[in-house]
Amino acid sequence: MPVLTLYKYRVAELLGRDVSVDELEEWLPWLALDIEDKGEDYIKIEYNPNRPDFGSPPGIVRALKGLMGLETGLPNFKVHDSDIKVQVDPSVTNIRPYILCALVKGVSLREDYLEEIIEFQEDLHMGIGRNRRKMAIGLHDADKVSYPIKYTTVDGAFSFVPLEYGAELSINDILKIHPKGVKYAFIYEGIDKYPIILDTNNTVLSFPPIINGIYTQLTTKTKNIFIDVTGTDLNILKQTINLLTTTLAEYGGEIHSVEVIYPDGLTIKSPSLEYKSIKVSVDSINQIIGLKLPLETIIESLMKSRLGISKYSEKEIEVLVPPYRVDIMHPVDIIEDVLIGYGLWRLEPTLPSIPTVGKPDEFTVLKNKLALVMVGLGFQEVVNSVLTNVDEQFNKMNIPASNYVEVEAPKSRLYSILRKWLIPRLLTNLYRSKEEEYPQKIFEIGEVVFVVDGGVHEETHLAAAVAGNKQDYTVIKSVLDGFMEAIGISGYRIEPTIHSSFISGRVGKIIVNGIDVGVIGELHPEVILNFQLAVPVSAFELVVDRLTSLLSKSL
Repeated sequence: MPVLTLYKYRVAELLGRDVSVDELEEWLPWLALDIEDKGEDYIKIEYNPNRPDFGSPPGIVRALKGLMGLETGLPNFKVHDSDIKVQVDPSVTNIRPYILCALVKGVSLREDYLEEIIEFQEDLHMGIGRNRRKMAIGLHDADKVSYPIKYTTVDGAFSFVPLEYGAELSINDILKIHPKGVKYAFIYEGIDKYPIILDTNNTVLSFPPIINGIYTQLTTKTKNIFIDVTGTDLNILKQTINLLTTTLAEYGGEIHSVEVIYPDGLTIKSPSLEYKSIKVSVDSINQIIGLKLPLETIIESLMKSRLGISKYSEKEIEVLVPPYRVDIMHPVDIIEDVLIGYGLWRLEPTLPSIPTVGKPDEFTVLKNKLALVMVGLGFQEVVNSVLTNVDEQFNKMNIPASNYVEVEAPKSRLYSILRKWLIPRLLTNLYRSKEEEYPQKIFEIGEVVFVVDGGVHEETHLAAAVAGNKQDYTVIKSVLDGFMEAIGISGYRIEPTIHSSFISGRVGKIIVNGIDVGVIGELHPEVILNFQLAVPVSAFELVVDRLTSLLSKSL
């Protein structure tokens, strides 16, 4: 989860009074913030990604003021109109189709403020932006931009001077040698046109989601900030614009809307900063939190959580939610904020009346033990989605597509089927980390799904892969030997087989007590190239379910 450093002087500045680190350590956990570390003049907190408004000191102090009773109720945000327009070209439709923009005037940008804003931007990229795939942000010195603006595409030969680089580079070169280009090049695999944001003088504002142009770079002299947010999900873009503009307002900014004109005639002014209304019954509040709070106390608690009240009665309250609270979607979220505003420290712990004691599921315990064995063998665990695609599971692995389960009405072709085995996604993991030091050793324990005799079957698999210049069949075989010894299975054997994902003669079935429990081998060079890897990879995959009876006794 994201970690943020809060300096004592900064919190005092925002609160309007002196504050000690010990006082912060006492108050912040009541906002569901975990204390990671503290020093003489700072405290580090970890916040849940479902509260991206906690990604900056002003966002946290805004909530802290409410809890401490210093400033309660809805923060007031006003949106002014501007005459700025952004024209979207049809060519972006199948690449990165959406853009929203905003203007914030009169921002104070000390050096520490600028660092806070950039850190907040990057946390949004990783969180709701899904590592820039779904959303990416560009922040620009608005006074250096000539309006109107166009969002269009260019080819790989198009060049400009990017941030963090002192010379002009083509798009192709940015993706090959610029640090940000190398890191995020995977987003544009297989295309020859790239989105670009230009002002009326054809000055590059941004090559989203990779890097901004250097001309509009933010500095401590910047007073007015132009924001662009691009991506593949319009709702996420709206949430991001709301989060950014309301946060920049805490730096003294005045929010102005920008009009985006799409090729199909759709026109969107952003931000709208609408206050969502949610109704919740008084009875359900008390029933869920287990208290009998009077109506006045409930309303006071909501105000301390920086929520508003539209209207209320003895039976029901209509709550107004500020636009930066993207985590509130249901009445139960409102009830949680009642409890936070009331003060979790005021609750008296009681023992449950249930006479039984819970315990972990046996199979879960078993999987955890297997994971510990792999970690002990020097491997790092990865966790991937069960959703994948035919290309990764079959085509890149040099095997025919068969017996897979399709997703009905998938939102993306990348997640159109359920995975049938784990090794393909491990290879994708290795591709994404191919700039890191070798050798790389990773494993995963997870579910796979496939069709057998006309029915859907689910199994738990364990797969491991090693990548590096000398990571051949001998290496992965020694890992399997160590794994089997650690879990107490002796006498297993490798039976030669033919599998087109692996090199002939360096692949075999893993046999335990006469049962085929998996496959081991060195990946075929064609498979390595299909995943754009440059080093040998060897791997094995086991069907944990077929080993359950043996493992339960030995572990």
